[in-house]
Amino acid sequence: MNEPANAPRSERLTTEYVFGVVVDPQTYRNLLYLTLSFPLGIAYFVALTFGLALGMGLAVVVIGIPILIAVVLASRPVAAFERLLANRLLTVEIPPPADVRTVETDEVWATLRGYLGAASTWRGLAFLYLKFWVGVFSFVLVVVGIVVPLAFLTAPLHYDNPDVLIGVGPWIIDTVPEAIFGVFLGAGLGIFFLHLLNAVAWLSGLFATLLLGSRGHTDRTAQE
Repeated sequence: MNEPANAPRSERLTTEYVFGVVVDPQTYRNLLYLTLSFPLGIAYFVALTFGLALGMGLAVVVIGIPILIAVVLASRPVAAFERLLANRLLTVEIPPPADVRTVETDEVWATLRGYLGAASTWRGLAFLYLKFWVGVFSFVLVVVGIVVPLAFLTAPLHYDNPDVLIGVGPWIIDTVPEAIFGVFLGAGLGIFFLHLLNAVAWLSGLFATLLLGSRGHTDRTAQE
């Protein structure tokens, strides 16, 4: 949106902030991240629940223990994928965790113990489980944020169709002036929801940073 050259800087910044969200590429990267959170969250929740339940159910016959270990360790590459996704789509730079205790030995159990003893393993597992609820919440907001403004923006196309009712509460758009007003209302709601979804994406980035990033640990090498 063009502003007069002599417009006060604060006014230009406010206008750019309010309306610039529509043309900001980051807005649509945020929308993509929030939209992907729903199917990914479901997939993680189902896989983890099945794997952990199977492992605990078979733990009494020993075979369940390797299953549990495998599920926990498999969460690390998935968490790494989520870290990459957040770094690519959100305005975050999450470094990989560096708290796995490396051991100079060929013993498998020593290596497993290093991964199982790392806090990042369990934080990543928690992130993948919580991703389901984050995904559901994000998906609902994305759907509402698209459908509601779009309904008002397209009001002039079907305001006189008795099979299509657009309005709020008792107010239903059924005249030309109301349809025109609906367009402005839809545009305002669209901008509002874009800002709201950007804020949710920022919180999602903070959530990913807290659970998927490094906590300042450094790799340590132990001799056995």
